[in-house]
Amino acid sequence: MIEMCTVLIATESNAFGNLLSRRLGIEQDIQVVGIAYNPTELMNLSAEQQPDVLLLNLEHGGKLINNVKHLSPSTQCVVIVQDATSFNIRAAKDCIAVNSCFG
Repeated sequence: MIEMCTVLIATESNAFGNLLSRRLGIEQDIQVVGIAYNPTELMNLSAEQQPDVLLLNLEHGGKLINNVKHLSPSTQCVVIVQDATSFNIRAAKDCIAVNSCFG
């Protein structure tokens, strides 16, 4: 039997969220439990679903990760950077700095 990994997607882009959800939905061992398009949806879905993995593509992700980890301590967080602008790279570094998922 295949062990299922639950995934929550957080992005401000409807197109990106839907594309990623459809792509992950092909995998037998991955279940997308929701797509959050804003911080409020992210907090609600994190508390409700307690996902194994959060794929985060939102501005100010570092601050949000702390809140998600409070609501769902076992969730592993992955920061996605769609475009490599200096702002997005800096935001990703901030997320990693506050993300207790990596250590």
